[in-house]
Amino acid sequence: GVQGGMSGARAKQLCPQLQFVGGHFREYQRLADLVMAVFVDFTPFVERISIDEAFLDVTGSVHLFGPPEVIAQQIRTRVRDEIGLPVSIGAARTKHLAKIGSQVAKPDGLVVIDPMREREFLDPLPVGLVWGVGPVTERKLADRGIRTIGQLQAMDRNDLMRRYGTMGDRLYQLSRGQD
Repeated sequence: GVQGGMSGARAKQLCPQLQFVGGHFREYQRLADLVMAVFVDFTPFVERISIDEAFLDVTGSVHLFGPPEVIAQQIRTRVRDEIGLPVSIGAARTKHLAKIGSQVAKPDGLVVIDPMREREFLDPLPVGLVWGVGPVTERKLADRGIRTIGQLQAMDRNDLMRRYGTMGDRLYQLSRGQD
């Protein structure tokens, strides 16, 4: 019954013999910073969104390094060779699509989403991959029979807004690859 995100006290209640092992945050931060430094070698437009995630705008870099999929592969190679870490990358037209692509690419992969085939890519994926859809919203959508992004795309915008407020409009937009 112990799960990620659970409080230590609750986990200990469920599993009294549980042993806790400390992390190495400083080392994790150091390695993540080294990865970010590799990104900056390809573009100055790096938007770090967490300790180990970032968006890169490589629009101005393609004339130097090649198309986005080539840049992504070069980044993956450098990070593995220089830092010894795997990297999952999603390359796409928008941040949201890139985020979904990187989730689909895990572990240690590369997914390039063709702008002409975004809907085809998104349709079969679980709705939980949409930014902002946590377990509660995912459960509410599942109760209405919405389990895939394609099913969410088929929903009426006004219906989504009526049921989920401003989040409904965001779901409508994101399910269509609009960010």
